[in-house]
Amino acid sequence: LEIPDEKGNYPSHLAAISGNLETFEYLVDLNIDMSRKNNEGLEPIHFLAMHDYLDLLNRLLELAQVDINASGEGGSTPIHYCCIHNSVRCLETLIAHGADMYKANDRQTYPIHAALENVNRKCIEVLFAEERKQRGKGQPTPKFLLVVNENEKPERGSRRWSFRRPSISPSKEMPQTVTLVNHINLVDSEGDTPLHTAVRSGDLEQVKLCLDHGGDIMAVQNDQETPVHYACSKSDLECVKLMLEARPNQIELCLAMVNRSGYTPLHIATLYDHVPLLEYLVKQGAPIDATDSTGLTALLLGAKKGSYRSCCRLIDLGANVSSSDANDRNIVHLMMLHYQSGIQGMMRIFEMSLVSEDLVFRKDSSGCTPLHYAAEHGRHCMVSSLLRLGVTILDRNADGDTPMHLAAQHGRNKVVQYLLESPEGIRALYQEDMLGQNPLHRAVTQGHVHITEMLLEKGGIFRKCHAGNSPLHLAARCGQLEICQVLLKLSPAMLDQVNFEGLTALHFAATNDCSEVVDFLLTSGAQIVPSNDGVYFVTDALNRRHYNTLKAIIMHQRWPEIWNQFDGTTHCVLDGLIREIPSLY
Repeated sequence: LEIPDEKGNYPSHLAAISGNLETFEYLVDLNIDMSRKNNEGLEPIHFLAMHDYLDLLNRLLELAQVDINASGEGGSTPIHYCCIHNSVRCLETLIAHGADMYKANDRQTYPIHAALENVNRKCIEVLFAEERKQRGKGQPTPKFLLVVNENEKPERGSRRWSFRRPSISPSKEMPQTVTLVNHINLVDSEGDTPLHTAVRSGDLEQVKLCLDHGGDIMAVQNDQETPVHYACSKSDLECVKLMLEARPNQIELCLAMVNRSGYTPLHIATLYDHVPLLEYLVKQGAPIDATDSTGLTALLLGAKKGSYRSCCRLIDLGANVSSSDANDRNIVHLMMLHYQSGIQGMMRIFEMSLVSEDLVFRKDSSGCTPLHYAAEHGRHCMVSSLLRLGVTILDRNADGDTPMHLAAQHGRNKVVQYLLESPEGIRALYQEDMLGQNPLHRAVTQGHVHITEMLLEKGGIFRKCHAGNSPLHLAARCGQLEICQVLLKLSPAMLDQVNFEGLTALHFAATNDCSEVVDFLLTSGAQIVPSNDGVYFVTDALNRRHYNTLKAIIMHQRWPEIWNQFDGTTHCVLDGLIREIPSLY
């Protein structure tokens, strides 16, 4: 009788699990310890509550000394297990014997939350009924009272309040203030009230039950979410109706409340693209142009998240189509940035409004038009639509970039093709950013061969940027071998061009350890000349210990030429090779 099995269950546990009254009574009569815990921290009383073994529970309470509020797994009491498993009879019996209905487990979950989470309505009704019974039938349900430690008084709006309840057995250490608590106002570790939990369960009967017992539709949990926010997150229109109709005097305030992200219920309904719910909220007076913490109205949030059906309906209902967020991005900017299926249909429906309001032409705080974002992200269909609406491709952002710059930089082949075919396409080829780089510079830097070829076919010229770098300089610096081959095929004269520091493409390739490009440039006949500071490409590679580049130089057929050029001069690399990289030499 004193030996547990591999799960830590003693015979008393097994008798409780089996539900055999005769065996259980026999063990109780032997006066064995009925408070032993198994490996999960469960006592026999927890199993009786779990399986609703009323007869066994009665015998246990009559004949044995047990803790009726014993903590089981995770600190859950027998009442928790009754509420989880819908053990109504045992729940009533435990409460009748003085069990604490207001004791939370380690996760700060109360029995009322457990019953609601598991949609056990009868247990919920028992808890509310027992509360009314204990308070007196004719008395109104008392409000939730707070006990505040004067030394640690939280700030206004803080959730760090301590709650006190009357003890079943009076304690010598009484709290500062004796208070009464209600099931309906208890909060769990997430700050959820029972009404929050009922809404999450999706059971309207439970929601109604909580409302009938004073559930607050404006109560906020740890993330400042009200039960109405929860219902909107679930797109539960009927639940929202039930709560708002139950508290008609609170509708205006409730619909204006925001969660920690600054979202009103209308924001959330739009976020999940639930049009009927959205229509109902607006009809009830939801502020249609309220903004979140980043300046997004419900309309802008819908555009950002791809909720285009909701966006269309909001515009029909009077939402301000010209609104913009904290970055001055309007609805068109956000649609280009966060492209979702259905965007083309919305653009067709409202394109005249978007044009008349100048939304397709406006710049945001970084100077970008919607076309900049469409080009950067490769939205070629949207680029075509914006071009058709008359958006210019020559507008620059704060960095001096045109849409062509961004499309070339990010390898958007179709977008570049559309832009080149537009009336302003040729002019866009020659536009320079703040560094003096045109779209060709951007394409070669990133190694976009097809775009480079397209730009050159349309007449792209080999201009230098403000630092004097040609496209070949930039391609060599970034190790873009195929681009270098394309450029030299069309313009061999670029091979030995120098920038304002006297550096050639060969210098750039050696400095950045682009050994394949170094090999190609040497094979192409690149001249071995010093920079304005008198530094040769091979010296730079040695100083930076670029093993691969030095190996390519030594193994190249022009190595004897290079050796002879520097032998006996201060630029001879022999000593340096032996000293720095002897294995290579």
